[in-house]
Amino acid sequence: EREYEGETPENLVFSEVDAMRIYDTFCAADGIGRIYINFPNPWDERAKHHKRRLTHPRQLFQYREFLAPGGEIWFKTDNDALFIATKRYMGACGFEITYLTDDLHASGFAPNYVSEHERLYVGQGKAIHFMIAKMAPLTGAEDKTTNGGKDMNNFFERNKARLDNFTRISTSVGARAD
Repeated sequence: EREYEGETPENLVFSEVDAMRIYDTFCAADGIGRIYINFPNPWDERAKHHKRRLTHPRQLFQYREFLAPGGEIWFKTDNDALFIATKRYMGACGFEITYLTDDLHASGFAPNYVSEHERLYVGQGKAIHFMIAKMAPLTGAEDKTTNGGKDMNNFFERNKARLDNFTRISTSVGARAD
């Protein structure tokens, strides 16, 4: 509220949605310009849980369905393995990393909206990893993810090859930073 001098911004929506079913909530017509993913569960205990990550390719392809062209994902975490994996996921899913730091508070990046979790972690001396990833067009035959907000029934079929590839990679390296 301080940044807006007491006025309520009119271009901001908070939504409590099951991220695995986010395609039921938003569509391309919504023209979402930015998604903030702050300190999600890293799901790093077992490789089979990686598909639950909010930055897993399965989720990133869903975000592509409703992000406006050039839309961004702002991502913060204190988890090293999740950050390393997310960098790889973003590149493979057609997102260009436009800003990247392993210590957000030392970087001087602004604006930085500090959450309770972030304040807690910084107080414990943990460095905060941060990235901004901009959605770029997919290349070749894979550029079939935009469906104008219509039926998502064939979403996984359209992206099966890419998702299968990540499943194969994740299980082959165990629970490391996948």
